[in-house]
Amino acid sequence: MSIILVLIFLVLLFIGIPVVFALGLSGLIVLIMNPELSADLLAQRMFTQLDSFALLAVPFFILSGALMERSGITHRLINFANTLCGHITGGIGHVSVLSSLIFGGLSGSGTANASAIGSILIPPLKKKFGAGFAAALQAAAAGLGPIVPPSIVMIIYGSMVGVSIAGLFIGAIIPVIIMAIGFMCYVYFYAKKIGMVPEQRESLKGVAIATRKAFWALMAPLIILGGMLLGIFTATEAGVIAVFYSILVGVLIYKELTWAKIIEALQDTIRVNGQIMIIVASAAIFAWVLGFDQFPSQVVQFIQSLTENGLLTLLLLVVMLILIGTVLETTAAVIIFAPVLSVLVPAYGFDPIHFSVLMSIALIIGGITPPVGIFLFITSGIAKVNLLVSSRYVFPFVLIMLAVIGLCIIFPDLITFLPTMLLSD
Repeated sequence: MSIILVLIFLVLLFIGIPVVFALGLSGLIVLIMNPELSADLLAQRMFTQLDSFALLAVPFFILSGALMERSGITHRLINFANTLCGHITGGIGHVSVLSSLIFGGLSGSGTANASAIGSILIPPLKKKFGAGFAAALQAAAAGLGPIVPPSIVMIIYGSMVGVSIAGLFIGAIIPVIIMAIGFMCYVYFYAKKIGMVPEQRESLKGVAIATRKAFWALMAPLIILGGMLLGIFTATEAGVIAVFYSILVGVLIYKELTWAKIIEALQDTIRVNGQIMIIVASAAIFAWVLGFDQFPSQVVQFIQSLTENGLLTLLLLVVMLILIGTVLETTAAVIIFAPVLSVLVPAYGFDPIHFSVLMSIALIIGGITPPVGIFLFITSGIAKVNLLVSSRYVFPFVLIMLAVIGLCIIFPDLITFLPTMLLSD
């Protein structure tokens, strides 16, 4: 049954059916074909999947990111990043990486990163680096958004497999910082290669002014993570706190958030959250059919027949998920494969947080690689460059992300150290 399900799904994709509908339709067709099952399961499983307290965090974090984007926080973050690293060779490229890293800590969304930061920084990036490199760099930087906490992808992953969402957030901190440093190193050497001249260093007074202006924006991730670590609120409650914080900062401190902008943010949130939730619901029936057919246990048996070495198993899974991520939207891939792969955790004795963070990062790489590559698609549109052109520039960034995954496989403490230290009783 699993093979039939996958074949129907691939055929629907091939004839041009959108992924979200291909997932639901393939599951429905298999239910109708199987006399042991009822088509009524479609609605039941879709509703059950959405009936999750943890998933409530998703719309709240989307809304907080939309509010912060409209309250002047984005510009202040970019100005702050520029005072810190704008003087280094390739300055505007470093600003792109650092701004995306910080903004990801506010929105948890790669698409928000790609559009909000990209719309501001891609025009000056084009002047310095060219359109293709500008789109690729901003897409890669946007990919940091779903990794740095509060990651929406990890909220969905954690809710699916019952892993501590706070643990996933904290476990991703060191890998995402290493990735950001790797991106900035590559930008530096690329800028040297094309003969870019560094800008003048900002004065200490200028740094102090930019820091003061961005202070309330920089406090948001600290409040969110700090509250979760101290047990004051859950990930879902943290999303609510983030929304109220965004409104307070935007209205009372920066005084740029108006009723019209709040309504715009709500409209964007409804649209984006609707897209995510329909993917979650459609992928649920697909994943349920795989589970009913005992596909997860078959995967475990197949992988164990190939190797019993945990390190090699992780490498095989990372390669598989990267390939999956190139053709399947990240959220859908998480819903489908998280329950399947989670059975490998006890089978191989993997640390749940280490395994989940690795799998999440591997899927997120698909967001910057063709043919789906939603982040690259957005930034290429802003840069007004053909996707094939920008694709040529993105692979060095993919290699950096792969290198970080490799480091985390060899040295698991890069992921597990902070959760063990901060969340241990």
